[in-house]
Amino acid sequence: MSVLQIGDVHLPDYRGVRIVDEKDRALPKSLIEQIAPSRLECVMRALVRLLDPKQPDRPSAVLIGGDLTSRGELTSYAECVDYLCNALQLTNPEAWIQEDIHVVPGNHDVDRSAVGSADDVYRKFADLGASWKSRGQIVLTNDKERHTTAKRGQLRLDLFSLNSCLGCGAKDYLPAKVRLELEQVLRKADFQIHGMQLDTPAFSQDALTSIADSIESLTETTLPIVLSHHNILPQAEPRIEIYTEAINGGLARSLLSQLKRPVIYCHGHLHKDPVEIVVSPRAGKGRLITISAPLLSDGFNIIEIQFARTGVPIGCTVK
Repeated sequence: MSVLQIGDVHLPDYRGVRIVDEKDRALPKSLIEQIAPSRLECVMRALVRLLDPKQPDRPSAVLIGGDLTSRGELTSYAECVDYLCNALQLTNPEAWIQEDIHVVPGNHDVDRSAVGSADDVYRKFADLGASWKSRGQIVLTNDKERHTTAKRGQLRLDLFSLNSCLGCGAKDYLPAKVRLELEQVLRKADFQIHGMQLDTPAFSQDALTSIADSIESLTETTLPIVLSHHNILPQAEPRIEIYTEAINGGLARSLLSQLKRPVIYCHGHLHKDPVEIVVSPRAGKGRLITISAPLLSDGFNIIEIQFARTGVPIGCTVK
């Protein structure tokens, strides 16, 4: 079996990026559009060929890793949902069933104006789920984990999706004393300081525990694949930014790597495509394979799962 993994789309920002070495900035953009192909269009054409329902070896599932847009604009998010549904035939019942499609929110999908109180961390995701539901797709679950099974003959994969954006856009109000002192410093400015909104990736503890419990109960003739937006390993290249990964990502990594069986963790966010393996000395056969998808305009991943004749998954190849 194989799974299609799609990373950050960031529509409309990357729609106009073209395959061209543009050193003459004076050349009219309209001319460049005529002579140079769009990176995203090239990738989508490849996907259309790959996902043809007549193809016998087409992927059995689609994982979409969030950041469909860039600035939390619902209109752009809805436009990207339409774009993906049309290009990937996600609404075609002859091509897909909803159990084979998983989508998670990304931090750039969050509309910060929709962020509610500290007790209502899920309100900001409501419109994202509604965008998919309006196309008849119940594929994005925000307030808990989602678990489905993809099958091909006797072969089986268990798919989980997990929201890593609980703290994204969270409001951090400054203490009154600090706020007053800042306002005195900025007395000549025509605005007041009330606080800031943070980009704080985090998982729900209940969702993490539920996924771990579900994976522990699975038979050995299936492979669990978890989809989320954020990485749970610090990257080799130093990233100078606040909250570049989930603040309880270490807990997620610990839970998933000690389940005494292989688990694949798919994510985006990095705009790069490292594949890394976490091995815990106490986990026996446990392996946590983290697979990052590149920007969609740079390509996509096909994860092929090999099975033994007994139906037990024995390995994977990432293309």
